[in-house]
Amino acid sequence: MKRQILHVTTADEVHEAQLASEMQRDTARCTKAFNESDEKTFADCLDLKVVMFTTKEALYGREKVSSYFRERYFDQPSRARLEIQERAFHAIGDAVWYEYEFTIDSPRGRLRGRGVAMCKKTDGHWRMASMHHFEVAFEPSMASGGSR
Repeated sequence: MKRQILHVTTADEVHEAQLASEMQRDTARCTKAFNESDEKTFADCLDLKVVMFTTKEALYGREKVSSYFRERYFDQPSRARLEIQERAFHAIGDAVWYEYEFTIDSPRGRLRGRGVAMCKKTDGHWRMASMHHFEVAFEPSMASGGSR
């Protein structure tokens, strides 16, 4: 006889799943804003005191993080395209942290990475409060001198 395990879903697990689902629905506008180079809407997706860590720098506050994305992706001749896969959601009070993998296609090339982020709800919207991501691979485009 094979070992069978019964799992009863707890109220905390249901609440955690509801928060994660609500956060995902609300933050889908952020990916859309990124892909449309809509800097104003994207900035509204960031908490005023957002913290972002990359392999090269630490950025504190909405303006610094917005500038990071503006310089690399929004102020370009053609739009960058973000694809993100989120998983492993964990609720901590009224915040949700999760793991993610992403791909950004831009005129400079394709960036692949992964990280962890935390969102919290402020003023009725879920916003990024912290992001810690690192580059896994960068493939320069042919136009920027690289090969694919």
